[in-house]
Amino acid sequence: MEKNRRKDKRYRTNWKVAMVFGASEKRPIFHTLTHDLSVNGTAIQYSTDEKVNTVLTLLLIPPAIDGIDQKVIKLKAVVMSSRAFRNGFRLGFSFVHDAELEKLWGTLKRLDLSGDTLPSVPQVAATPGNAPAAPQPAAAPASTAPAAPAPAHPLSQTSVLELIKQRNLDKKKADEQAVVDKEEEQRQFYLRISDLLMTAHKYLHDLVTNLNELKPPYAGTYTQMNVPDIKELSWQEGARADCRARPSVTGVKVFNEIGVLYTLGNPAPVSVTRDMLATAKTEQALEEIGLAYREERVKNAQGGNSGTTFIVPREIRVRLTFTCDDTTGKLFLETRNLERFGAMRYEFEQDGLNQALLDQIALMMLGERNTVSRLIKRVL
Repeated sequence: MEKNRRKDKRYRTNWKVAMVFGASEKRPIFHTLTHDLSVNGTAIQYSTDEKVNTVLTLLLIPPAIDGIDQKVIKLKAVVMSSRAFRNGFRLGFSFVHDAELEKLWGTLKRLDLSGDTLPSVPQVAATPGNAPAAPQPAAAPASTAPAAPAPAHPLSQTSVLELIKQRNLDKKKADEQAVVDKEEEQRQFYLRISDLLMTAHKYLHDLVTNLNELKPPYAGTYTQMNVPDIKELSWQEGARADCRARPSVTGVKVFNEIGVLYTLGNPAPVSVTRDMLATAKTEQALEEIGLAYREERVKNAQGGNSGTTFIVPREIRVRLTFTCDDTTGKLFLETRNLERFGAMRYEFEQDGLNQALLDQIALMMLGERNTVSRLIKRVL
């Protein structure tokens, strides 16, 4: 018998065994034979070296006992040693104590443990992907009549079925876990965006609430070619900041959009008179920027039409909308009539939505000088 460094007695034996790696490793099942076996470990031959402390599953197939095929024993095992041996490596394993290990103990109790060897399956030739066959167990003592050799047979149908079922189960578990991990990753992504937008919403809600009470003058002027300048505006009561939640399948409300609506106005309208040539251009410009207006025809001394007077209410409706791209994680600010007529669109990273940017947007809303264009990139 080989020198034993284990606490438990080891027996020379050649039992069929399959090495099954974790689904994440994407390594095929490897079929081989045991070199020896104890109640708490085994040694087998493998084609390549293996790291110590690697954990995998061993499907151990005991030989028939009293002519009855034994069920596969599924053992969790830890690599304790790996050394070069013949054309591959000899791996030493320690079994993890569980219910399956107790099945092995029960099987061993039904065998004759008085000698150094255990009943084994017949040797099979090495095949591609399998380790070379382990050495034959030692011959029985001369005083003992040799036992009749066990009939050679392939893995039983039950054993193959067990392997396939286990692989299918491992795949299903891996696929299910991948779905769970993806859903959790998406949920955390949504929560981060939601928390960021809600922080901005609180700032903007407090801002418009105070401006509704203060009603400060607007410092800027809205200008557009062919349109009279709109100035001497002030903040109008009724502004609001809203937040919108995305549809949820988890029951957790997460927000993906915030919007601000407010109006700048002056009760006195502004008027401008255009001659016949300029009338059409002014009408087109007012329609494009969405300003309401009314017209009065201008008569000349002869009573003919010489032009048009446009009376334009000084009322500018402004909108800001913050959204997020679910693919890239980038944030967008889309505006209408903020600081000037028409639409603008900005793009920026998540860390760009901070106190400094919100302060500069507040100045922009009041018509004051600001650095918004330096902090975030305008794309429209």
